[in-house]
Amino acid sequence: MYRILLVEPHVDTAQTTALLLHCWGYEVQVAADGPSALKLATAFRPHLALLEIRLPGGDGYEVARRLRTIDGLGQLTLVALTCHGTQLFRQRSQEEGFEAHLLKPVEPEFLCEFLARLARIVRPFPREEQMRPPTRSASDVLSQLFWARARIPALSPAM
Repeated sequence: MYRILLVEPHVDTAQTTALLLHCWGYEVQVAADGPSALKLATAFRPHLALLEIRLPGGDGYEVARRLRTIDGLGQLTLVALTCHGTQLFRQRSQEEGFEAHLLKPVEPEFLCEFLARLARIVRPFPREEQMRPPTRSASDVLSQLFWARARIPALSPAM
């Protein structure tokens, strides 16, 4: 299974994104900050890291550099998933070796297709049949998420 490390400090964004990724067939681990990401990556061995650029106590660029120093993760695919979209941030992402710099909020359909294409390019699996495309559309997953939030009081917005 294709493994994605999601590094996102905002709990709601992290939970929603992780749920979408999981429903699309990816194995996902979530970290809220750099030290947690580094610790998780050592055991989880992700194929791809989706990184917020601004993190508590540091930045995603430093986390990216340190992730690539972990034994076996030198070729880790990095994607910035951030709300910082100025040319300066985009240029730095490119200089730091990120494959892409995506702006939040990203459309789920776009993210689904982007990751599916990226997974076909970065072939971590020995056999093609292990590279299954997502079986559920982004709109199906979002619809289920909406109804799940409506049924679960802890996830519903305060009224």
